[in-house]
Amino acid sequence: MQTPSRPQPFSTGHAQPEGCRTGVTGQAAMCPSGTPADGFLRQSFLPLCQTGGRDLPPQEQAEAAFFRSYEKMCGLYHVEPFVSEYSYPANVLLSLWDAERQLVKQRHYRRLCISDEGTALCVSEYIDIGHSLYYIPVLPLCCLLKQNRKAGMLLVSVFSYLFREAGVCYYRDEGTYLYSEYDCVGMWLEEETYDDENLLQLEEFRKAEAIGDRMFKIILKKNNLSLFERRLKAFQPRNDWEIRCGKLAKDFLQLYAEFPEASIYSHVTIPSEEEYNGDYNDDHVMLPCHYLSFVADTKGCLWESVFSNVNNCLAEYSYIREPECHLLMDDSRKEIDDNITYEYRLLRLVGELITLLEELP
Repeated sequence: MQTPSRPQPFSTGHAQPEGCRTGVTGQAAMCPSGTPADGFLRQSFLPLCQTGGRDLPPQEQAEAAFFRSYEKMCGLYHVEPFVSEYSYPANVLLSLWDAERQLVKQRHYRRLCISDEGTALCVSEYIDIGHSLYYIPVLPLCCLLKQNRKAGMLLVSVFSYLFREAGVCYYRDEGTYLYSEYDCVGMWLEEETYDDENLLQLEEFRKAEAIGDRMFKIILKKNNLSLFERRLKAFQPRNDWEIRCGKLAKDFLQLYAEFPEASIYSHVTIPSEEEYNGDYNDDHVMLPCHYLSFVADTKGCLWESVFSNVNNCLAEYSYIREPECHLLMDDSRKEIDDNITYEYRLLRLVGELITLLEELP
């Protein structure tokens, strides 16, 4: 997907019209009658508290429960507690405002709100996918297997983990989004009048099909995961690229060991029709299968056609489902262990894998 250009800030100043001068020559000087009172400029005013027509929770119950929740949140996210000199409810609102200010400065995207009862904080963590597409090329791995078998088989274990455990779709797996996009381009090429460009794309398409099917059979083998650690230990890097390859494979193996049951879908939910007031369609919700997938290659004429189709299609989507989790900091939970650390690390490593394959010597 294409990233829109950043809008330029507009000026809010009042420019002096060209050719005009302020003041009139010969105008008599005027003096103010006295010094105006400016004491109010040195004062601070608290914002009005809007309750939306509801009564505030009783201070005795809400204040103590909120600050227990607030203390738990500060410890979990390393937030510096806010010391307020104001009484309820201003102390609660100012603490909430300051905590949210500190959270947005952290590298994770988080939202902060108070529960409906007004007694506990709820932190929402989410990954801002934005306009990013995590498409992993397969054809470079096929070339690597011919040039450097040990490095190639190490990355085969990485690919196998991503497909079998992490939930990454494969473009030759029928029923997936990218399968339909490649199929659409293939049918268009078969029906077009042949010229040099179309013949080149058709050749690339048939190559993507043949190599993709062959590599899919290799990636599907179960022993790729059981041999992952052994292949990593036997791998002896000889240059900078192989050093990066070994480190990346080690990071994927460690991620798998720490989160053996996790996938990109662990914290992705499908919105209900009521959530969007009836303006909801399954065909217009972007899921991980749309922005995280294996593809044939990220170069060439065929890729340009596929990417153009994908970009135009996803631009029409109304909603995107990103990994997110909601943590309620109430007294009922002694330990809060739910987060989207796995998804952060997975997408970061996938990005490094794409770069590694595109820079294959």
